[in-house]
Amino acid sequence: MKRRNSLSLKLTLVPVITVLLAFGGSAAVTFSLYNESLRTNAKNSIALTTERATKQIDDAFVTVESSVKTVEYLATKMFNDLSIFDDIHSPGNEYSAALDELKDLFALSAEKTQYVCGYWMICSPEVTHMSVDDPHGQGFFVVKETLTDTFVEKNVTNVLKYADDPYNGNVIWWTAPTQAMAPSWVEPYYNDPAAQNLVSYAIPVRIEDTFIGIVGVDLRWDEIVPDIRAANKYATGKPFLLNGNGRCLSHPDIQTMDENGHYVPSDYNFADVLGQSVLASQTGAVSYNYQGQERFAATTTLTNGMVFGLSVSSAELFHELAYLTIIPASIYAALTVALSLFLFFYSRHLLRPLGRLKEAAEQVESGDLDVSLPKGGNDEIGVLTDSFDSMLASLRSNQAAMNALAFQDGLTGVKNKNAQEEKIEEINTQIKLGIARFAVIMCDVDDLKTINDEKGHGAGDEAIRTACLALCKAFAHSPVYRVGGDEFVAIAEGEDYDRREELFAEASRLSGIGNGYHFSMGMATYQQGIDMTFAAVSSRADNQMYAVKKRRKSGTDN
Repeated sequence: MKRRNSLSLKLTLVPVITVLLAFGGSAAVTFSLYNESLRTNAKNSIALTTERATKQIDDAFVTVESSVKTVEYLATKMFNDLSIFDDIHSPGNEYSAALDELKDLFALSAEKTQYVCGYWMICSPEVTHMSVDDPHGQGFFVVKETLTDTFVEKNVTNVLKYADDPYNGNVIWWTAPTQAMAPSWVEPYYNDPAAQNLVSYAIPVRIEDTFIGIVGVDLRWDEIVPDIRAANKYATGKPFLLNGNGRCLSHPDIQTMDENGHYVPSDYNFADVLGQSVLASQTGAVSYNYQGQERFAATTTLTNGMVFGLSVSSAELFHELAYLTIIPASIYAALTVALSLFLFFYSRHLLRPLGRLKEAAEQVESGDLDVSLPKGGNDEIGVLTDSFDSMLASLRSNQAAMNALAFQDGLTGVKNKNAQEEKIEEINTQIKLGIARFAVIMCDVDDLKTINDEKGHGAGDEAIRTACLALCKAFAHSPVYRVGGDEFVAIAEGEDYDRREELFAEASRLSGIGNGYHFSMGMATYQQGIDMTFAAVSSRADNQMYAVKKRRKSGTDN
C-alpha cells in the first residue's frame, strides 16, 4: 500500500516538476529579451500617440493654407489692372469696392476656422503711393477681440514706420513673407494692434512682376498651446512644439511668456538634445537623459513646418507596458500547467481537438474572427469548443455594433465624421495617383438655433433629418456624412458625379424644410492639377454654401 501511494505520488509529481522546469526555463529566456522588447514597445507607443495627437492642430493649419491661397488667387483677379491703385481716396472708387468684396469672401472661410483670430490684406506702399508720414497703411485688417470674441475691423499698420525695426512683432507678419516673396508661416510673436500672441500665415500677391501686397491669417497662439498640452495622456508626459530647426516654441518647463503674458522667443534648441536626425526622419522615438532621468521622445512635422513632440519618462512607459503583460503572462502560466496535467490524464487522441482550439485562438488573437470549429462532443473538450463558438459569436456581434457606433450617425443613420475621415484618406490617395473623379456637396441647415429656440429641439432634430433625407434622396448612389450638428457632406461619384448638376438642382428644390426654414448647399468639383487635396475642393464647396446662405439671409436668394 505504501509503495503504491509512493509510486502514485511520484507519477503525480513528475509532470508537475516537468512543467515547472519547462516554464522556468522559458521564463528565463523570455526575461532575457524582455527589457529590449519593452524599450521597443515603449518607443512605438509614444510615436503612435504623437502621430495621432497632431491631427486636430494640423487640420486647422491645412484649412488656413487653403483659405489664404484661395483669397490670394481672388486678389490677383480683382486687382489685375494696376490702374485701380491710381485713385484710392475718392468716394466709391474701384479699389475700395474690390477690398470690401475680398474682405467679405475672406470672412466666409476665415471666421469659421479653428484658432483664427484675424485676416487681412495689406497693400504695398509702392503701389498705393504711401509715405512714412501717413498714419495708416492701405488694405484691411480684421481681428477677433479677446473680450467680446467678435471680429472687428481695425486700422492697417503703416509698415514704413518700422523700416528700422522690420522684425518687430507689429510688422514681422509683413517682413517674413515679403523677404521670402513666397507663402510663409510666421513663428509665434506678440502683436500690439491685436493685443494677442499670434502665429501668422501670409502669401505675397503679385500681378505679373509687380508686388501689390500680402494676404494672410492670424491664429491665436494662446488657443493652440492648450491643445498642444491636451495631447498628453501620460503623468510624466511633456508635449512640446519646435520650429523646423529644433528651437523650442512651447514646452511646459521652458519659459516663453513674460510677466505681461506676451510671447518671448526661447533660445533652447531640442536638436542639441534629441539630435537633428529625429527632427528630420520622424521614425519611431529616441531616448535621452533629462535632469538625470531617461526619457523617450517622438516628433511629427506639421503642415506649417513646425515639429510637434511628446516626451515621457521611461519608468512610466515601462510600468504601463509591464502591467499590460501581467494578465496574458498569468494566463500563459495557468494554461501551461493545465495542459501538462491534461496530457498526463488523457490519451494522445484528445490532443487533436485542443490543437484545433489553439489554432482558432491564435487566429482570433491576430484579429480574424472568421473561425470555424467542428461541433463539439459531450465531453469537456466538446463543451469548451461550443463555448468558444459562443464567445466568437458574441465577439462578432460586439464588433459589428462597435463599427456601427464608430462610423454611423445616431440621429440620421448616415455615416459620421469618422467615416468621412477614412473616405478623405482614400480620395487623397486617388488624387496623388491622378485617378480622382468626384464632387463635394456641402449642406447646412439655416437658422437651426432659431428652430430649436422657437420650436424645441425635437423640431430641430426633425429639420436635420429632413435636410439629410433630401440630400440622400438626390444623391442616392453617393455616400452622405453628417460632419457637424447641422452640417452634411455628400461626395458625388460614379453615376451621381456624371449627373451632379441635375442632382444638385433637385436637392436645391427640396431645400425647404417647413415653416419657412431651409437648408443651404454648395458644390465644388475636383479639378485635376489644381486641387492637391480633398480639403481644397471641400473649402470651395463650403464657400459656395455660405455664399448661398448669405444671399438667402439678405433676401436675394430664395
